[in-house]
Amino acid sequence: MRYILLLILLSYSIVAAQDKVSDAKYHSFFVTVEIDSLNSRVLIKWDNDTNAVGFYIKRKLKSDLEFGSNYYAELPKGSAMFVDSNVSRGESYEYGLEKWCGWYSAWNYISVGWDVPAVDYRGRILLLVESSVYLPLKNEIERLIEDMTGDGWLVKLRTAPRAESFDKEKVQATKQIILDEFHSHRDSLRAVMLLGRIAVPYSGDYAIDGHSPDHQGAWPADVFYADIDGVWTDSSVSSVMSDYPRQHNLPGDGKFDNSYIPSDTDLEIGRVDFFNLPYFEDSEIELLRAYLDKNHKFRQKINAFEQNAIIDDKFLMYGSEAFASTAWSNYSALFPLSQIDTGSIRYILPQKRYMFAYGCNSGGFVSCHL
Repeated sequence: MRYILLLILLSYSIVAAQDKVSDAKYHSFFVTVEIDSLNSRVLIKWDNDTNAVGFYIKRKLKSDLEFGSNYYAELPKGSAMFVDSNVSRGESYEYGLEKWCGWYSAWNYISVGWDVPAVDYRGRILLLVESSVYLPLKNEIERLIEDMTGDGWLVKLRTAPRAESFDKEKVQATKQIILDEFHSHRDSLRAVMLLGRIAVPYSGDYAIDGHSPDHQGAWPADVFYADIDGVWTDSSVSSVMSDYPRQHNLPGDGKFDNSYIPSDTDLEIGRVDFFNLPYFEDSEIELLRAYLDKNHKFRQKINAFEQNAIIDDKFLMYGSEAFASTAWSNYSALFPLSQIDTGSIRYILPQKRYMFAYGCNSGGFVSCHL
């Protein structure tokens, strides 16, 4: 079985031969940004990649919905910087960057602002708590609401039924809670946070990890909760190939046919769920409590972390998929290259603290070979 273990965000590797085409790092677009306030410019820089034959850049205001079809700039082979002098103080911009290397491309998306006012209102968030964990964690949940309020969110707390196994009625009941809140606050509801063992929707007939037929079937799809007006059907898929009965998908069973999201999502969605983790000695409640404690300490800067990250990539290129390339691209928004270490997180993490760590390799339900 093939898995990617996400130990908070992202990933990297150096192939011994240092062949850039076969090095996942070069299948990313690692960029850094500087603001030249004296000359009112944005400087976007990257290491020169001799495999790259061209660079293409799009730009939009952060408030715009789309980049549009035209490139904002095109740069030739050998370029290592783009200078944008058409920027205004107090405005936010988003850049879409592409590095074309002949037979493959690498992308990155960054948001840049110069003296942009601090965000003091982010919109409304629905904190949907599984009913059985609310009372044992009442103090921690109230503290979470205070932290989120301080971060600019208007928080609405609701509870939802517990579902330890798939339950189509509870999936629909949970969706109805979200729909009620959305229609009551259409202009302000932006996000939903699921806390605890709230019903997990399933959808599709595919093997996202490439293991077919043993992993072919329906997969968890919390995105169903984030899509307000899409058409989700349950009438055509008939799939029982998977080795795992929870992935079986039959007409009318409450698991949806859709292998692709049927429309644009309307809400941001996230889940914190520690159910059925037998490797840990602590109970589900205590694992949730530990998470909420750590969440609070991070938000309030009670736990201090260096601005750094570590990456442990054991998949390397895996043919041409280069899983770790997403790590390099995402980390570029957070750290310079000098603050990203590589190596075995299994042995390094007990000795050194990092803000972010990522590792990937094959594994199982309770392991990753790192």
